[in-house]
Amino acid sequence: MPLVEGEYQFACTECDEGSVQVLHGPDDDDEDCEPQLVWEQCEDCRGEGIVYVDEKEAAEWIDGGYTPLRSPADA
Repeated sequence: MPLVEGEYQFACTECDEGSVQVLHGPDDDDEDCEPQLVWEQCEDCRGEGIVYVDEKEAAEWIDGGYTPLRSPADA
C-alpha cells in the first residue's frame, strides 16, 4: 500500500529527547585535562527529538519497524 504524500514524523533514533552524549578530549592548552562526556544538541533532529521525512523515506522507516508519530493523514 503506498503512503500518503507529505511529511511524516518519527522519534529520532540517534538521541535521547534531543540530546546526545559526546566525548570531549583535552584542550590543546591544557594537556593534563581528562576527556569528559558532555550533552550536546542532536544534529539529526536539531534538538527536537523528532525527525521529519517525506513518504519515500517514511516507507524505509516503517519497513525498519518504526511507527510514525504523525502522518499527513493525521493532519
